[in-house]
Amino acid sequence: MYAKAIGRSMWNTMDKNEEITLELFLENKCNNKCIFCYYTDKELAAKKYLSLEEIKGRIKQIRKETDSIVFNGGEPTLRKDLPDVIKYAKSQGFKKIKLLSNGRLLYYKSYCKKLINSGITDFIISIQSSIPRIHDLLSQVNGSFSQTIKAIKNLKSLKATVIPSTVISKFNYKDIPELTTLLISLKVPEINFCFVRPTGRAYENKADLLIKIEDLKPCLEQVLDICNDDNTKVFFDGYPFCTLPKRFHNHLLKAYQKENIPESIKTHLINRFDLTRKKQGFCAECIMNKKCVGPWKEYLEIFGSKEFKPIK
Repeated sequence: MYAKAIGRSMWNTMDKNEEITLELFLENKCNNKCIFCYYTDKELAAKKYLSLEEIKGRIKQIRKETDSIVFNGGEPTLRKDLPDVIKYAKSQGFKKIKLLSNGRLLYYKSYCKKLINSGITDFIISIQSSIPRIHDLLSQVNGSFSQTIKAIKNLKSLKATVIPSTVISKFNYKDIPELTTLLISLKVPEINFCFVRPTGRAYENKADLLIKIEDLKPCLEQVLDICNDDNTKVFFDGYPFCTLPKRFHNHLLKAYQKENIPESIKTHLINRFDLTRKKQGFCAECIMNKKCVGPWKEYLEIFGSKEFKPIK
């Protein structure tokens, strides 16, 4: 299996009125060493590196199912033939061609132009803090913050769609409101905040990274207020509905609803919800059960299930 269903921006959602985006893994190397990555170095290196011809074949298969695709890795900008990959996807008639990147090579404006001219419609850029020291600590690369910020500014100056994405952890959660203000000042249309997925390298660093969702609520409330006041879209990924107040519910990314997916799409899915999430028996009583992603299995192992209660 080569792809997984993801939706709004890059995340795991599939409702009747939302696009279906299939994700294609391009590169098994990365120029960051993020301590929250859901791959270990060994797992990433073990993933098959696809030739350009193999990629073209898989792009053709994906196009039969949807007109929206996102390229990821590793770090996809490390591929020298990335512009050719993008051009081929564009030639196949995709309406949305998205790129998930840490943005470091997009520090070079000429490279930004090359990717935009090749056909990228949306750049999903990973940024972890408004404080350079914290961002660099999480990425494990000194100077990565300044490169990523320059990348966002470059793309915005070229009228590209930029969607910042942040993984919230113990290191950066107190800075999330300030980061939101910074990103709004850069005129981004949407911001995504993801709860750390405790697998891979993130699992190895779980004691330093993981924080209970209930302890995040004050910061998340501030983020929602800031975005609502500015009319900036904001979405939260990895938070079960019962863990946040009702006013968050339209901002929580939802699991795909299996009954709404064509059989042809299902054959291409990596069912990350059934494999990596674990709902409790009482979840069946919750009115949001069909839309809720449920908690990560590893989160339950560490913190238990006391903060999860069915919404009646």
